Parts: sequence; structure tokens; C-alpha cells
Amino acid sequence: AAMNATIPDPDRMFDLLPKLYGSASVMAAVSLVLSALVFSVLQVGLYRWYMEARDGTPRFSTLFSGFFSGAQWRNVAWVQFYTSLVTGLWGLLFFIPGVVYAYKVFLVPYLLAENPYMPRKRAVELSKALTNGEKMRVFWLEVSFIGWFLLISLAESLAATVLPALSVLVVFVGNVFLTVYMQATLSEFYAAMREKAFQM
Repeated sequence: AAMNATIPDPDRMFDLLPKLYGSASVMAAVSLVLSALVFSVLQVGLYRWYMEARDGTPRFSTLFSGFFSGAQWRNVAWVQFYTSLVTGLWGLLFFIPGVVYAYKVFLVPYLLAENPYMPRKRAVELSKALTNGEKMRVFWLEVSFIGWFLLISLAESLAATVLPALSVLVVFVGNVFLTVYMQATLSEFYAAMREKAFQM
């Protein structure tokens, strides 16, 4: 009897599947909405913060600049959603064209960071123009960060052998440093592409 009590009822497990799928669908929908309406706008604010940091110390409120007005927020959210959707659709149909398109619109968030009212079509056109002939450069720039990821993983493993709690601190500090370093580097890349465009 004790053994039977520990064996789950298969029929009950199958009955739970629709509920599990329903919960997963709700969570996916909520994540999609948050990504489109909040996180993508925060991304643009973050990029603006890094762009302003090139010339001084930006205010903390800059991170939320995408929410400063309703029209600004709607435009940033729409353009970000559009580029993500098209990139995802290209990726589902053809992997390589999807990657290529992702690099074509790579600079859209940076353009929105400087001009949050920029129309979708113009933002995509400018990003394509700025990344024309530079896509492999962006790719190798991103690849160059892999070594830092590996170094953080190695440091975390070594720290875990000494003190498990220390590994958490190593991962946190390492990821904060790497995130700041990556975003600052990519912001410099955007600034270089923008300057190059002005000189043409």
C-alpha cells in the first residue's frame, strides 16, 4: 500500500497537462508583452545612458528616457517590436538570412536612443546604411567577448572549490563588469559608424 501511494496516477498526470500548457502560455504571453512594452524601451534608455556617458556623467533618469512621454514610449516600443518580429520570422524561415537581418538592424536601438521619435522605416534604413559593409566587424566584435565569458566561468569554478558562496560573488561582479564593458564597446562602435557616415 505504501508503494502504491508513491506511484503517481497516469490519468491524473494527463489531466494536468492542459493546465500546465495553459500556465506556460500565459507566462509566455506576459513575457512577450513585458518585452515589447517595457524591456525593449529600457534597452533604448540604457543605450542612451552609455552614449551620454561618453561625454560625461549621465543622470540615472536617462535609463527611463523612453518613458518620458506617451508618444515617445509608443514609437520606441513599436519600432523595437517590429525589428524583433521581422528578425524572428527571418530566423524561423532561414537561419542565415535571419542572422544577416539581425545585423542589418543591429543599430536601431542606438538610433532610437538618440532620436526616440524616429519613424520605423527611417530607423531601419539608417541602421542598414550604417552597417553596410560592417556586419562581419560587428560579428567579430561580439565574438571577442567570448573569452571574457570563459574567464568568468573559470574564475567561478576556481572560487567554488575554495568557497561556494564566493563563486556567486565572482559571477555577479564578473557579469556586471562584462556587461558594462560590452555595452561601452558597442556604443563606441555605433559612434564610430555614425562619424563615418557624417564624413561620407
